[in-house]
Amino acid sequence: MIEVSVENVSKSFGKIDAVDGVSLETHGGEVFALLGPNGAGKTTLIRMIMDIMKPDSGDITFDGKPISYELKHRIGYLPEERGLYKKQKLGEVVTYFGRLHGLEKEEARRRAHEWLARVDLEDWEKKKVEELSKGMQQKAQIALTLLHDPDLVILDEPFAGLDPVNTRMVKDFIVEMRDRRKTVLLSTHQMAQVEALADWVFMISHGRRVLYGRLTDIKRDYSDNAVMVNEEVNAKGLEGITRVDRDAAPGRLQKVWLKEDMEPGEFIRALLDRKEPVEHYELAETPLEDIFVKLAQEPVVEEVAS
Repeated sequence: MIEVSVENVSKSFGKIDAVDGVSLETHGGEVFALLGPNGAGKTTLIRMIMDIMKPDSGDITFDGKPISYELKHRIGYLPEERGLYKKQKLGEVVTYFGRLHGLEKEEARRRAHEWLARVDLEDWEKKKVEELSKGMQQKAQIALTLLHDPDLVILDEPFAGLDPVNTRMVKDFIVEMRDRRKTVLLSTHQMAQVEALADWVFMISHGRRVLYGRLTDIKRDYSDNAVMVNEEVNAKGLEGITRVDRDAAPGRLQKVWLKEDMEPGEFIRALLDRKEPVEHYELAETPLEDIFVKLAQEPVVEEVAS
């Protein structure tokens, strides 16, 4: 298990501050989501964590130590850009990457075969990479990212090009790694996957941190003070209600927005006093996508970790 610490790291390219004074920590046994709009600085930050490029200032450590050649063998990195050798046979390519991570030849070949079977590509092992579809190449890259059993796994857009069946398979891999106390750093624009998988969320915009904390805490902090009740309830006319929308909720529910000074408990008591047929009630969470869009459009003001 590797824990990553990024302390006040900055990186500039000419007059552009790609990363500006960013700090974060990842924790073993948790999925850490790295979010941000295009051009926000995510890729630069990942490349510095990987030691592909050096920061201009600040420190990055793994288990309290600067990254070394030995530590790199404990990292699995899935880049957004595919890096497979198209003219080579798939099994040979995956085996080669296992060798790069320090595995002996026979062990690398065994694990390559095992992982290609896990991603349903065993029948393509002797085919050239260029014969594979986009989604199949993505699965192959996931296999070579994980076959050396890394302690730190960095996944940049792992669901790109995957159908729902294979998306679920990759999600299962991520859950498996988390359960095995691995450190998983997940970068994606698919907010639904982040909500399903992430424990911690970090968002960068214009090179600066704008959001950092546990997903549950973030969704609570950005709540719009709304509740969900079954559609038979008539909430209109109650004092403290600002809006009712029957189309904003899935199924046979409606979403009711409350004034800032009204507690959800007060609302329920008011419904019961009116003898409304309350069969379903829950606090409405703000979708992470809405939080992302809001922060991406606002002037950058650095958030304090939750």
